[in-house]
Amino acid sequence: MFNITMRLGIGFDIESSESTCYIIEVEDDEGNGGSYIAAFEGLTVSIPFFKILWGTFHELDLDMFDN
Repeated sequence: MFNITMRLGIGFDIESSESTCYIIEVEDDEGNGGSYIAAFEGLTVSIPFFKILWGTFHELDLDMFDN
């Protein structure tokens, strides 16, 4: 997966990530929405005003946190 997002920053950074989590919100054509937590595994490149993610997202099962 390849994702480009806007950011406020002017620094440069390249990092490999295996432990970053994102909240992803989805919405279908009828306006029904939902959200889930996904872990990102891949390469993150930050350049002025853009953040580029190149890797895969894996949806986390929230039931595994229940004790």
